[in-house]
Amino acid sequence: MPAPLKPISFFLQDRTKDEGFTQSELSLMDECAKKWNLRYNNLLTRAGEFAWPHYIGGAWHKFQELWRVTKGEYDLDKAIFPIIPKGIDRSGDFDKWIEYWNAVMPAYQREYAKMYPEEAKHEWEVIEEEIDTEFLGYRLRGKIDLASAKPKFIRDFKTTVSAWLISPNGWHFKLQFMFYCWLMAKTKKNWHKTQFQFQQDIMQKPGLKQTMADVTWAGHIRRVVGDVKERPEFYLTRGSALITPEAIARFEHEVLTPKIQRIALAYDNPNEAVSILSNPNTNACNAFGNQCEFFEICEKGFDAGKFLFMHRDTKHSELGEAAA
Repeated sequence: MPAPLKPISFFLQDRTKDEGFTQSELSLMDECAKKWNLRYNNLLTRAGEFAWPHYIGGAWHKFQELWRVTKGEYDLDKAIFPIIPKGIDRSGDFDKWIEYWNAVMPAYQREYAKMYPEEAKHEWEVIEEEIDTEFLGYRLRGKIDLASAKPKFIRDFKTTVSAWLISPNGWHFKLQFMFYCWLMAKTKKNWHKTQFQFQQDIMQKPGLKQTMADVTWAGHIRRVVGDVKERPEFYLTRGSALITPEAIARFEHEVLTPKIQRIALAYDNPNEAVSILSNPNTNACNAFGNQCEFFEICEKGFDAGKFLFMHRDTKHSELGEAAA
């Protein structure tokens, strides 16, 4: 059991500002300010919990990076996953699922390379590059997955269990997508002058369930790998939207600016911080059938739920150093 936590802070801490703000963080503040405060301002995380989306997505991003950096010389039969943290609960079927993804991820890699062979040798302007800039006195950070100058587009890689729900409608103003377009236009030469495409490569995770016909777990894995090979167009899709300089300007003024001003209001007015940074959205406690990670704290109070959590060392483990 982890050690008891320090009392929760309801004031915007200097470290929180210094480490900068990402798209995911700003989006979470919209979803539930209290959840943002606990996760990003107080750095709470559930003790022993394993982040499967980060594990799977991390391997997919590493493939996309190394396959291009090596000009196609990357070993497609081997996947490189993030290191599994110490202290993770490996009970139940944990190791079975590690075995599963060690076999299934290479199948995705092989099919992707077959679908887009020319991309391995393309001259890319950006491959998995972190961008760090300042806006209205606040540090904004993000990682651009991929960008090409000719033809001109940026691309985001996404892994999901529900690719059919993803639509390009609204990509030209939604924070989730436009934040990265804005970062490119803000920091890269000539990207603010002309229109370009925003593309999203979508990796649909398998939904096949183990059946009696599979007999063994290894048999089930072989069936999933076979299905990825037979139906790559189902598992690997791509969508796009046109982004104009006018859309970038509107996004900055109408979407991004109010979010940064909200943070500034809390930082500059500590007496207002509680209402700004810890206002719970109780409609999000069980959104889409998923219970919030901090449900016990909100349900029973901090003292009742604090033993389930521990402190992270930094806000954005997916990015580089904590502060510039």
